[in-house]
Amino acid sequence: MILSICIPTYNRAKTIGALLDSIEKQITTSWIAENVEVVIFDNASTDETQEIVHRFLAAGRVKLRYFSRETNVGFGRNISDAIDNASGAYCWLMGSDDVILDGAISNMLSATKLAPDIVMGNVLTNGIERKLSGDGRKLWRIDTDSELFHFFKQFTEISSLFAFISSLVVRRDFWINSPMPVEFIPHPYTHMLRIFYALAIGEEVVIYSLNVPVVDTGNEENELTAKVARHFSLDLETLDFVSRVILQNNAVDLEFGRIFLTIYSRLKFRCARAGVSKKDWERYVLTLSRWGCSKNLLKKSVFDDFILVAYLFCKFLKRIVRS
Repeated sequence: MILSICIPTYNRAKTIGALLDSIEKQITTSWIAENVEVVIFDNASTDETQEIVHRFLAAGRVKLRYFSRETNVGFGRNISDAIDNASGAYCWLMGSDDVILDGAISNMLSATKLAPDIVMGNVLTNGIERKLSGDGRKLWRIDTDSELFHFFKQFTEISSLFAFISSLVVRRDFWINSPMPVEFIPHPYTHMLRIFYALAIGEEVVIYSLNVPVVDTGNEENELTAKVARHFSLDLETLDFVSRVILQNNAVDLEFGRIFLTIYSRLKFRCARAGVSKKDWERYVLTLSRWGCSKNLLKKSVFDDFILVAYLFCKFLKRIVRS
């Protein structure tokens, strides 16, 4: 078995059927059928997720194993358990609200022939390609700080820093044998922490960049626009943790700051500032100051709430026009 598509899910009845259908359509030969499986870990969904998955199980057109939990253990534990129970030499970490693009499974299978630790692909969102895996070299062997920085310089998205799960295929042995502390497993970006921890302890990490889109996130609001304050907080706290606690590298810290402040435009920054509590914001100011954020952006404003309301209203109108 070469590839296990590992799907952690919770209440995704509206989207998981399209994902499974996109996988079934690409099982076009007996060789692909023998070398691709789907492993779903359901975090105690309360909607029709189970019924939809069982329809695909009954059809039997793809190797599929389904694990349904009695309680929700969180995303980090769910994706880790899916990989632990996978049979493939490689595991595609797949969000249950995304769709795999035509030809992407064949592309991923071909990429594994080079025996990388990680395969990265690009993503379509609202019909636009986001180049998460960059435009440069296809094969990276990262075992020095200079190589790591060269890798970082391609990117202007936090999702490129191994954050967007559906863009990643990982070698299962790399994941299973990682000495990452168990207390990191429940983290929402557990996959990202695991990769950076391997880099921190000096392991060579071989990355293959496909430089083509592999999944479609559809036309729904995504992490770049929806619930700005929540994503702002998660992204900031995660990058801060990786740079200070895991990598302990000041130069990496500044590079993370560059990427963070590139992603969060002044508008999104102000919207996030409105939604973050005063207590949390006081903590964030320390990190943002270290990253070179301007003093004007660091100060909460009485106008933040008005800006956020206007921003959300514009998003509402945009959804109406799009529909």
